[in-house]
Amino acid sequence: MDETDRITRTVTASARDADDDRVEHIAGADAVHARFEQLSYATTTSVDSLLPMTGLPAQMLADARPLDADLLQRGVALRLLYLEAIRNDPPLLGYAREMQAAGADVRTSPTLPQRLYISDRRVAVVPVDRTVRGSGVLLVRAPGVVASLLELFESVWHNAAPLDVGNPVDSGTGLSDTERILLTMLADGATDETAAKKLGVSLRTVRRIMADLMRRLDAGSRFEAGIKAARRGWL
Repeated sequence: MDETDRITRTVTASARDADDDRVEHIAGADAVHARFEQLSYATTTSVDSLLPMTGLPAQMLADARPLDADLLQRGVALRLLYLEAIRNDPPLLGYAREMQAAGADVRTSPTLPQRLYISDRRVAVVPVDRTVRGSGVLLVRAPGVVASLLELFESVWHNAAPLDVGNPVDSGTGLSDTERILLTMLADGATDETAAKKLGVSLRTVRRIMADLMRRLDAGSRFEAGIKAARRGWL
């Protein structure tokens, strides 16, 4: 079990405790939006958010814009971390650049563990089940759980690239972060479909990147590519 799964299970277990008023389960799109709106207007110092999605409906961006704009106008420190794949999503990339121009600190990462929103380092919102669409969210005030989620955010944020930098290339290996993570996932047995979902890109893109890596490694198969990548220290 990785750190993200451990934290998610801890939060979910807390939610099952009916006597714990520090965890609130919110279900239904309208109720979730209303709660986010309420939480946003109550925030006074900071918002830290992981956003592992692409292809968002225009209405969702329209709903988020006034909330994020209000935060920035009130001087709230806004840190937004998107998937690197937003570079292939003009509406979402445009929104990220709009927020950055307004004062938000925006970064990207090839993969992100889950959706996460932390207000004032005291209240966190996470999906009830990140594998089930429409399962609702948990609003968490339990200090220990929020501290763990903050630690998760800071770890991912530290390794992310500023929005204007793009997908950085390691000078030693010549690999971008996306290429390195894809190689690692495939070496660990992930399918192309799983890798595409985690990276937020199309299946065609995953196969194109892998074909390019095999060409650079002069490998005739993925098995041979894995061996050569390991020998070069790419894995």
